[in-house]
Amino acid sequence: MIDEVVENIILQDGRYFAYETLPAQYDQRADSAVQCVSLLDNNSKITVRSGKLIIFDRVLNQDEMDKVKNIWLILLNQELKI
Repeated sequence: MIDEVVENIILQDGRYFAYETLPAQYDQRADSAVQCVSLLDNNSKITVRSGKLIIFDRVLNQDEMDKVKNIWLILLNQELKI
């Protein structure tokens, strides 16, 4: 699996939110990245955190955004990324 990497993106209020795993929760994506780096440098002591960005195709009002965030984060047991 290959992720699309975007270094710069224009975001508009009401059209996006980002989330990540809870602090004590296992993050497979981050763990895999750490393992890959350790294959290249066995002495590396890095920390990786991953998250995802959800972008909507239209502007949501605050009530709609709150509802979507609450349902999304509860279903996935995630926290909002600030």
